[in-house]
Amino acid sequence: MLDGLLNVALWSAVGLTVMITSVNALYMMFSPRAWFALPGWLRLNGVLTLDRYGSGRGAMQIRILGVIMIVTIVWVGSRLLFHDV
Repeated sequence: MLDGLLNVALWSAVGLTVMITSVNALYMMFSPRAWFALPGWLRLNGVLTLDRYGSGRGAMQIRILGVIMIVTIVWVGSRLLFHDV
């Protein structure tokens, strides 16, 4: 009973983490300015600021980071689903 409950709790936490990370990454890829407009608890921007990373070279860095995050999520997900562990 407890094992099943822990399994559900673990996969729920993993799912929530992947969803929040995916939302962040998609906003980062398509619009760094819109990403900075997200609520702080969802954005998870750390020390990144709109002034420095909202446009120009900084925005390109944010976009590249978003792409890296999406590629990582897809890669890990595909390894979990389609390969023997």
